[in-house]
Amino acid sequence: MMALLAAAAASAVLAAISRLPEQGFSDDVQARMTAVQGQALLSQDRPADALPVLQQALALHRAAFDADHSPEVAAVRAALATAQRRAP
Repeated sequence: MMALLAAAAASAVLAAISRLPEQGFSDDVQARMTAVQGQALLSQDRPADALPVLQQALALHRAAFDADHSPEVAAVRAALATAQRRAP
């Protein structure tokens, strides 16, 4: 249930970001919300669906944060690795 709520909230935030006239200042929020969507899919035992979302989240995190030292980037990498292990 929590995963569904998290995914819905993340989707709402991403939709709001996409409607903003000025893009770029919310890159970190977009990265985090995309990661939440991917992690929610993992929590719902949908690793194949989570893979592309987490790949996008990793690319966004690398652009928004220090790719080599950020705990946020490390968390997305870990989630992506889990999805890759669990996907058929």
